[in-house]
Amino acid sequence: MFSEKQLVFLVQILLIAGALNWGLNAYNGMDLVKMASMENPMVEMGLKYAVALAGLYAAYKLYA
Repeated sequence: MFSEKQLVFLVQILLIAGALNWGLNAYNGMDLVKMASMENPMVEMGLKYAVALAGLYAAYKLYA
C-alpha cells in the first residue's frame, strides 16, 4: 500500500500536525482537529486516532 518512505513522511506530517494542535490548544484553547473536522465527532476521533498511531509508530521505529 505505502512504501516505507511514504509511510515515514505521512507519520511526520501527522506528528507535526498533532504537535501544532497541542501547542495551540495550550496557548489559547484552539483545537485545530475539531475545526478541520467541522465538529463531526467521528471524523475528529479518527484524526486523533491517526495522530496517536503515528506517535506509536514513531516510538517503535525510534526504539526498535
